[in-house]
Amino acid sequence: MDRTDPLDDDKPLTHRGPGHAPALWLALPLLIGCLVSATFAPGKSDTLALGVAALGGAMLTCRRSSTTWMICIAAGGAALGSTWHAVRAARMTNWEGERGQSDLFVEVARVEPRPGGAWRMSGWVQTGPPDTARRRVLCEGAGEAPAPGGLQVVSGFLAPVADRADSRDAWYRSQGISLRLGRARVAATIEKPGSWARAIAGSGPDLESGLAELPWEDPRGASLLTATMLGRTRLLEAPDREVFAATGTLHLFAISGLHIAGMAVAMAWLGRRCRIDARAAGVVVLAVLWLYVEATGGAPSARRAWIMAACILACTVARRKPNAVQGLALACAITLILDPEAATDAGFQLSYASVAGILLAGAPAARAVSRPGLAEQLTPRGARSRARLLAGWLRARALEGLCISLAAGMAGAAIALGTFGTLCPGGILANLVLVPLSGPPVVLGMVSITLMPLGPCDPLRHLLNGLAAAWLHGMAELATLLARIPGMTFAAQWQGGGHEAATATAVLGVMLLQPREPAGWRLLLRPLAALLAGLALGMTSA
Repeated sequence: MDRTDPLDDDKPLTHRGPGHAPALWLALPLLIGCLVSATFAPGKSDTLALGVAALGGAMLTCRRSSTTWMICIAAGGAALGSTWHAVRAARMTNWEGERGQSDLFVEVARVEPRPGGAWRMSGWVQTGPPDTARRRVLCEGAGEAPAPGGLQVVSGFLAPVADRADSRDAWYRSQGISLRLGRARVAATIEKPGSWARAIAGSGPDLESGLAELPWEDPRGASLLTATMLGRTRLLEAPDREVFAATGTLHLFAISGLHIAGMAVAMAWLGRRCRIDARAAGVVVLAVLWLYVEATGGAPSARRAWIMAACILACTVARRKPNAVQGLALACAITLILDPEAATDAGFQLSYASVAGILLAGAPAARAVSRPGLAEQLTPRGARSRARLLAGWLRARALEGLCISLAAGMAGAAIALGTFGTLCPGGILANLVLVPLSGPPVVLGMVSITLMPLGPCDPLRHLLNGLAAAWLHGMAELATLLARIPGMTFAAQWQGGGHEAATATAVLGVMLLQPREPAGWRLLLRPLAALLAGLALGMTSA
């Protein structure tokens, strides 16, 4: 293969690595340290001493050996990350106390309203029965709901979250929740939340009712739209929830990078059309997205997506070329600094692993396989018919979507298997079809939310809600057809043992270290081989 510029002898045909992303040296050691602390619980003083010693060794060897320096930096960062996790995070151990009626002092973190005046709240236990200090608790009750940000006395029936492999309890434990308080009620308020917290908490029901207003009677469409825009799968009707779960596309109803990226791109485009300075537009976009994230309940996935968007848009504000891998690493590091417990959160692991897979393997492979061939490049565009141009465009987009869906699925497969005990290979096909279709209703819903304070615009807002709901109806019917394909999802007997972590690390390691070659499919075949080998070893040892 000839060089792109035959006169430039110094330009290589291929390059290695994900590009200039020094934030990986902060994110990866910090993540490893948090996982080590959560798994083995080493002493804080020991890890602190090890971290200081390793960083001291890096300072002494920085001019002698680059390999030794890198090892010292990585070890020091991991040790200090382990120390930080031990200082900030609570240890989630099995609770051995007595079950029954209890009064807990709970620092309220997040409240989710439910049908019939019920609510679900997660927070931190401050004091209570023996062996409940500083644990995460899930409270489910009815009546007056607590407001986020306050300290409440909550009464109810206390029980531990079961340490078993079904999806619900496994998900709670992956979130660090080890206690459950049933039939809860707020008995007293110790510290009231601030006015801003109360205003944000009160905006959630207004958004839900505003999005449910359609020009016609359509409860299913209203539930699909509100679930899409507010990130609450409980708003879905049971058949729709089961269909999207079976096809591996339930993530479309969680406020995540898909929503935040779509809104950021739409608002940035609007800012350019209005000839607003890129720096000012970036600041406005971040402010609006932050208000949206908080108003929808401040879900961890939404906050993680906002942090990543902030890291990437910061490059625009600083007039620097954005680097998606650098933004992902910075977002990961910032998230772990603010909340080191997130390292053991299955949602954190799945979201970052999937995005990393897309950036490291999916996007480069998509660019390579969708590149036009030599004959197509040499043929003038005017010499090709419209049908041929359209066929070429559809082929390129299909190949790009397939590469991205494969990369994201491979990166998160081991984590999903270890957490839920299920694999969804059919999700690759379902995501390839449904993810591109999810953009229009998100944009329509965003415009509808923007128009809510403007009373005269209600007819237009209702029309936008109806169009978005009709679009989501079509997506739901398509998901129903895909769910009928045999083998979309199956259960696998593979739990514990650390095999899922090792397999996910191996897959992402191959994606990170392999050369970026023009033959794009090789970027996916190597991680696939690592995934299949890890799955075979994990299932053999189960």
